[in-house]
Amino acid sequence: MKNLFWMLLLGCVVTTWSCKKEDAITTGPTRTKAEIAARTWQLQTLSILINGAAVQAYTKGGTQNLAELSKYSLKLMADGKMEQTHFDATKRTGTWKLTENNTQLEITDTGTGVVSRWKLVDLTDTSFDFTQQIAAGTTDAAEKMILDGMKQVGLDTSKGASLTVRLTPSGV
Repeated sequence: MKNLFWMLLLGCVVTTWSCKKEDAITTGPTRTKAEIAARTWQLQTLSILINGAAVQAYTKGGTQNLAELSKYSLKLMADGKMEQTHFDATKRTGTWKLTENNTQLEITDTGTGVVSRWKLVDLTDTSFDFTQQIAAGTTDAAEKMILDGMKQVGLDTSKGASLTVRLTPSGV
């Protein structure tokens, strides 16, 4: 059941990305947020705030992770396509785009049609941070999968939850 939870959670994380000031680029033309995002990212941290309690679910290289998520990656391509590799090496494909004036990442899973929307916190050449607030009783399919997965591992989602994700460029 834990594996199902993490697969659903990360599948929604990115089957389912406020931008702060970009890091200064000292050479070449200024790039758009979409151009910065278009690369392969790997999971650095996953935090959950549930019923007022913060849970650090995963930290790359950590020894007290709730799950082994080091294989997770998200490849965002310049043509709007997306490929996600889950912790168990299964792959999902879909599309991605930045919406709401580059303050929201929208990901659509081609296989399921589920659309996930994440609020951008920060996007630079070195990190991609985003959050999602999930209200208890949500009717959104992606959010329901996340809450259901949390319930399956014994977390009380009666008041909803907040997820915070940090990705870093693959190979860094």
